[in-house]
Amino acid sequence: MGLQERRLIQQHTNTLLPQVQADLQQYCGGDIDVVVEWEGFENDAAALERLSSQCFDRLLKAVEWVCQDDLGKAALREKVHRVVVRNVPTAAERTLLLSDGILTVAGVWSSVHWDGLYHQTEYHKFLESRL
Repeated sequence: MGLQERRLIQQHTNTLLPQVQADLQQYCGGDIDVVVEWEGFENDAAALERLSSQCFDRLLKAVEWVCQDDLGKAALREKVHRVVVRNVPTAAERTLLLSDGILTVAGVWSSVHWDGLYHQTEYHKFLESRL
């Protein structure tokens, strides 16, 4: 891992993740932990640079849609206690999974093609179908 990647991970740990957690708290009224598996980003500065826009911005928009009313807020708080984000090398490994209170989001965050990413409507449909 190079200096650029270490700096981006530190920046995300200090600023991005606390902001994402605060946004989740605001939208659903409960605490949801956010964990990034940094080892998948160690040699991928492009994924680190795009993590906010390619992953979190879209996921947060979908959560905001789900939590538009008290029913959605309660359902999300009941089913999602942690969000785990992974960077995977290929679109074939991209996954969304909700199990035991953990929402796992794996994508090719450095991708410039949709096949490795999720649109906020995909997150929204996924969440609504599992809450």
